[in-house]
Amino acid sequence: MFIDTIYIRCYYTLVRLCTGGAGVSLSELSSSERVAGISAVMRSLKACRAEKVFLSKEADIKLLSEIIKAADETNVPIEWAEESQQLGRACAIQRKTAAAALLKKKKY
Repeated sequence: MFIDTIYIRCYYTLVRLCTGGAGVSLSELSSSERVAGISAVMRSLKACRAEKVFLSKEADIKLLSEIIKAADETNVPIEWAEESQQLGRACAIQRKTAAAALLKKKKY
């Protein structure tokens, strides 16, 4: 547990250094209510379950244009990550991802 905490702190320090000191809010994706991948993000936007969308600047804009359009129509804010690998790690997956979404909390 102690090693994981140190790794996370070092990772976010590097992220802040790479972005010129600006805090990147990818830590929001560490919650359990998230989806990763273009198809999953599109499904969550169409179902009005997405609260915020995260996109990678490295990804092809043709792939992301549908997500951007759907997010604009549903008034969901979009945040940009510098790298696909960075976005994937924020979602706790071992591969790159072009898109991720933070989902709304379920009302019981």
